[in-house]
Amino acid sequence: MLKVYRNTAIFIILIMIGIQWGFYQTYTSEFPNFKNKTTTIHVHGALLMMWFVLLIVQPLLIHTGRAKLHRTIGKVSYVLGPLIIISLFMIGRSGYGRSVGVIPEPQNLAIMVLDIRGFLSFALFWALAMFYRKDSASHMRYMIATGILAIGPGVG
Repeated sequence: MLKVYRNTAIFIILIMIGIQWGFYQTYTSEFPNFKNKTTTIHVHGALLMMWFVLLIVQPLLIHTGRAKLHRTIGKVSYVLGPLIIISLFMIGRSGYGRSVGVIPEPQNLAIMVLDIRGFLSFALFWALAMFYRKDSASHMRYMIATGILAIGPGVG
C-alpha cells in the first residue's frame, strides 16, 4: 500500500507538469509582465499551485511513515479547499463577464457550464475527502480526483 502513495505523488507531479505546459502560452510565458491578467486569475493560480503542492507532499508523508505530520499539514486544506472553491466561482464569473458582448451568448453560456462543472466537482470531491478523512482509501481517491480535475483546463 505504501507504494501507492509514492505513485500518487508521481502521478500528481505529472499532472502539474502538464498543467504548466498547458498554461504556458496563455499565462506562465508572460511572467513577470502579465498582460490583461486580473488579481483573481493570479490568486486562483496561486491557490491551485498550493493545492498541488499538498497533493504531492501529503502522500509522500504517508509513504515515509509520517502520518502525524500528514494530519497536521492536512489541516491547511480546511482553509485552502474553500478558498479554491471561491476562486473557481470567481474565475467563472469573471470569464463570463469579460465575454458578454464579445462572443455569442450561447457560446459564453457553454463555457460557463464547463466552469460550473469544475467548480461543483471540486467542491464535491473536496467535501467527500474531508468527510472520509478517517477512511484512508476513500480519502486518498477523492483527493486524487481534485487533482485530476485540473487536467481539463490544462489541456484546454
